[in-house]
Amino acid sequence: MPTTGTSTDLARARASAPAGVDIWETLTLEHPAWAAPYYLTNAPTAFTATLVDGGPAVTFLPFPFAVQLPAVDGAGQQDLQVSLTNADAAIADAVQLAHATPTQRIEATYRVFLSTLGSSQIPQSAPIALSFDAVQITEEAVTGVAGRSDTLNRRFPGVLYDTTTFPGLDR
Repeated sequence: MPTTGTSTDLARARASAPAGVDIWETLTLEHPAWAAPYYLTNAPTAFTATLVDGGPAVTFLPFPFAVQLPAVDGAGQQDLQVSLTNADAAIADAVQLAHATPTQRIEATYRVFLSTLGSSQIPQSAPIALSFDAVQITEEAVTGVAGRSDTLNRRFPGVLYDTTTFPGLDR
């Protein structure tokens, strides 16, 4: 992959949109209360791929979802907005089960694959892993905002240096 974290094949597909090459977005949803992660894709059919080079293969199931990727700017806060449309009862029940323990968040990982690379393919860009801050369930969709901490506005250093923890500072 080039330094941007995107493979050459994906960059070519985004730039020229060649016939027969589809970009498949995937979403992995995980929570400790669930028996297994949900592997979802917006591809029209299920497909099998590996999440990491040399790792086990998983099957992504077709499920309609929309993702608004985090903005690439200097704001610091990066949020991923996810909408699972026509969510079936199994997903809605799983999200409600996850809310039973609010201290543990639902983890979402966004990956991109190409339709032409076969079943031994790996993600074509660096995965985006975030955790859901807020989730809303309606009859039409399950929507949520996943984010990570504000890295630009975090104090530095991250450790509070005081005389209790570091007695050598006391003079």
